[in-house]
Amino acid sequence: MLAAISPDATTVAIAADGALYLYHAGGGGVNGFGVVHEGGITALCWDPTSRYFCTGGVDRRIRVWHNLTGLSALVELLRGRLTATRIATHRVRLQCLTRSSPVE
Repeated sequence: MLAAISPDATTVAIAADGALYLYHAGGGGVNGFGVVHEGGITALCWDPTSRYFCTGGVDRRIRVWHNLTGLSALVELLRGRLTATRIATHRVRLQCLTRSSPVE
């Protein structure tokens, strides 16, 4: 079993029995990808921005993945801040980031 936490600490990638799983560290959600390499996964690595991660396998392939679990965690966090903020300029910026409708 291999495990690697993203640099922004929102997502944990776990490889077990050849299958890949991403766990949302804050919300507890799980995304499973099933078997992604023939013969098992031998390496997990995150890029510094936490947007992508790579897997390497016994099949001698490297695969690059988007971190959608971490992205959804970020959107959740920003929406929470949008609801909590009372400063108009912050509200406008957060609305642009989350692409949500105005929160009353």
